[in-house]
Amino acid sequence: MTKNKLLLLVLLGVTLASCGKREQVYPKPYGFFRLQMPKDSFVYVDSLPFFTCSIPSYAHFEKKVPREKNWYWWDLVFPSFKAKVNLSYRRMDKNFYQLSEEARDFVYKHTQKANRIQDTLISFPEFCLYGMIYRIEGQYVASPFQFFVSDSVYHYLRGALYFEHVPNNDSIQPFIDRVRHDIEKCIFSIRWKK
Repeated sequence: MTKNKLLLLVLLGVTLASCGKREQVYPKPYGFFRLQMPKDSFVYVDSLPFFTCSIPSYAHFEKKVPREKNWYWWDLVFPSFKAKVNLSYRRMDKNFYQLSEEARDFVYKHTQKANRIQDTLISFPEFCLYGMIYRIEGQYVASPFQFFVSDSVYHYLRGALYFEHVPNNDSIQPFIDRVRHDIEKCIFSIRWKK
């Protein structure tokens, strides 16, 4: 047998061997975006009129026009997460119970969409800081985190977290967890001004 015939037989054998059963080809699934979390660093803020606190370095305050008399409004904006914490402050006049019940009512309006509402008591007597944190879990909950804090005599601050999109909290759960963590640190750093 000549070299050409041998080469032809080898090529024919390789070709026939490669024509065996083929695997089914499927299109690649869509990928998910990569969640890039900012560094865990905080900035001390003393520019607000009624309290000081530390906020995440990737967030900032925006003052809003008050909707009601005796209320002051700010947004704590998280631009990288497209989220805001609507903050409302009021000087109290022996109405702590009424204000705390209003905050609780706002939270429990979410019961139709919520799977669970977990509340945590805030009590730091050394800093005159008292209140509640509400974690509202569920795929279609509009505000997954709310809170109120007070010194129980003069100061009252309420906050609610909102994202700038239709609620689908399963897909943004890492963002929710991170913002919750940072807001809690911010809450615990609040010190009332006289």
